[in-house]
Amino acid sequence: MRVWLELRGYLAGVSGPGGRWMELGAGAAVGDLLDLCGIRPSEVGLVTVNGKAADGGQELRDRVVVWPLVVGG
Repeated sequence: MRVWLELRGYLAGVSGPGGRWMELGAGAAVGDLLDLCGIRPSEVGLVTVNGKAADGGQELRDRVVVWPLVVGG
């Protein structure tokens, strides 16, 4: 399965700016993608799959965007 991955905010430092194509096995889920990228779920604020909010168990589709957890005061 081929998906387009975009990492936003400070997570973009993991793969550089913009996005990239990722190859994963059939039936791969959001959690599998995060593991492959070395991103801990505790660092993630939001993941979308084809524009819709997704959790770690969501099966991947064409486009995945990951935003970091935002904290501060």
